[in-house]
Amino acid sequence: MSASFDLALPDEVIAMRQAARSLALGRLDAVAREVDATGQVPADVAGHLRDMGFTCVVDSEFGGGGVPDTHTQLIGVEALAHGDPSIVGAEVFTGGGALLLSLLGTAGQRRRFLPGAAAGSAAAPAVALYERFEPSPRAYDTEITRTADGRYLVRGEKVAVALGGGADHVIVVGRDPEQDVLRAAVVALADIEVASAPAQGHLAMSSAGLTGIRFDVTVDADALLHDEVDGVTLAQAVARTRLLPAAVALGGATRAREYATRYATERVAFGRPIISFQGVSFTLADNHMQLDAARLGLWSIATALDGLDDDRLADEVGRIVAECHAAATTATRDAIQMLGGHGFLTDHPVELWYRCTGLLSTIDCDPRFTRFAPAV
Repeated sequence: MSASFDLALPDEVIAMRQAARSLALGRLDAVAREVDATGQVPADVAGHLRDMGFTCVVDSEFGGGGVPDTHTQLIGVEALAHGDPSIVGAEVFTGGGALLLSLLGTAGQRRRFLPGAAAGSAAAPAVALYERFEPSPRAYDTEITRTADGRYLVRGEKVAVALGGGADHVIVVGRDPEQDVLRAAVVALADIEVASAPAQGHLAMSSAGLTGIRFDVTVDADALLHDEVDGVTLAQAVARTRLLPAAVALGGATRAREYATRYATERVAFGRPIISFQGVSFTLADNHMQLDAARLGLWSIATALDGLDDDRLADEVGRIVAECHAAATTATRDAIQMLGGHGFLTDHPVELWYRCTGLLSTIDCDPRFTRFAPAV
């Protein structure tokens, strides 16, 4: 007797994905070059993205659309990234603080910092999550330690902190070495040393304002987020935050593969479309399979976050993130090759998608799971 399983999505999720893709292809695609050049997302575009409730998740109690489950949010983010991964990636990074506050913020923190709250600020705090040499939360160098007077010392260094959204506070995620658990604390940006942004800018996602920060500051106990709320732990919330950029990369890479496939169908060489040559068709087929496999892995871990202990969760997320970025960078690099010399020109959008997936792959790069490649 053979067993089978159903990978079909519910009708409401399919409708949501179609709506997100419609916005992506109808609006994000049209402004992608403008945003890449100026580093500014048009206000109406940013508003549409926030209204979708995937890049900036806000609890419905504070004027948002509520907190979707992890699987649904990943599908929505990937669908939006189909229009332009650079814009969506930047919005995911700048919206990360709202997600953590919606899941684990205290009542006071949510009232003060969530966008849309009665006394809230215009932008939720940024998230200081990634470290230069250690992507896994279980081995962060950043320490959040309780002092003798009941306050907490927050000390460390983070990279890829999105300050482009106008936040004046940062949620720093680190480890409590005494308890050997994750902690997260809201810290005023005024108390943090911000690294100078590179003069030449970033590969992509310029509107995110990604930069490095250093901090050695003491905060009150009420600056800490909850360790767990309604069965959601800080480790699970951090894992979810790490999965979102992987979904962005898959969305951009899928669009690149589709673009390259259409180009190969129309481009004629030696009297026939180049897609008829095995070197082209086999490469595109491999890209398709690798992206689908990475997507299924992403969906699988999204439904299993609450069933893993913290150490295994960090490893499994690191592995899936590495697979997604490997598949995405390969697909976008191959799309460049399909277009030949045209692939490096701004006449075609594949070079922008290539830059974005390359940048995302360097932010969360665990050497235990990432395949080495001499070029992104």
